[in-house]
Amino acid sequence: MSSSDGASSGRLLRLSDAHFPESLDLALAEHTITSGWISGTAIVEDVELRVFDPIAGRPGARRSIKGRMEAVSLAGPIVTTENGPFCQLRAVLSRETDTGIETFAGQLAAARVLSFEGYVHGAGLAPLDVTSHPVAPAVPSPPSPWAEAIHASEALADRMKPTASHEALDDNKDERAYVSRAQSAPTLAEPAPMPRPPARPVSTDEELFPEAGDLADHFAFGRCEIIKSDGDRLHLKIPRDGRIKEIALEMLKVSLRDDEGGKHVYRLDRKM
Repeated sequence: MSSSDGASSGRLLRLSDAHFPESLDLALAEHTITSGWISGTAIVEDVELRVFDPIAGRPGARRSIKGRMEAVSLAGPIVTTENGPFCQLRAVLSRETDTGIETFAGQLAAARVLSFEGYVHGAGLAPLDVTSHPVAPAVPSPPSPWAEAIHASEALADRMKPTASHEALDDNKDERAYVSRAQSAPTLAEPAPMPRPPARPVSTDEELFPEAGDLADHFAFGRCEIIKSDGDRLHLKIPRDGRIKEIALEMLKVSLRDDEGGKHVYRLDRKM
């Protein structure tokens, strides 16, 4: 890893022959970068991506993408926890295939990095693009009559609301006395650090994701050629009539049978 300071845009970072996220976290700790924002591009391979789940409203399960591709966009915040600084990157990945350009996007869970070049912007860096002129403190505006009425109503509700006794607090440590909205209102304090993502559990039953160019023995279509794979669905070409079938991997049990002519041959069975 190498780094250099830019005139006003942050610090230049370069990584080669590394692994995300471990190598990036170590580089941030080594150069004492505890907060900020990273953006850049990279050449990566053997990627694990967490694609956004619109139903759950968060990144979903990991998807393994074999082969080499370009990360045309990598960006994410740097935060610090008790375990040190880390960066959760979002990625847009692209590569050329026999059937066209494949594009993937999501949260980067893991990848081997052949080369990375980007910038780190934010606090804890030297130099920073900040003004040296003092800023006059803001003069608070007088409260409106409507705001005073709301405050008086909340204060009355606080006095009418019974609080939990000491005995109840001893019996149940999770109970707390009633706190008014005025007392618990959020303030513009420092943001809480983002928790470190949980370590990936070690499993002896890894999911298999066939790639374009591999062969598949489908339980209904027989021997087929895989012409496209996006981690969730496969596009199969049936040799006997040349038709293209699109199937969902979540409905199939995938097992690796053997190699044939330098290509992997997968068995696709119906899940019971």
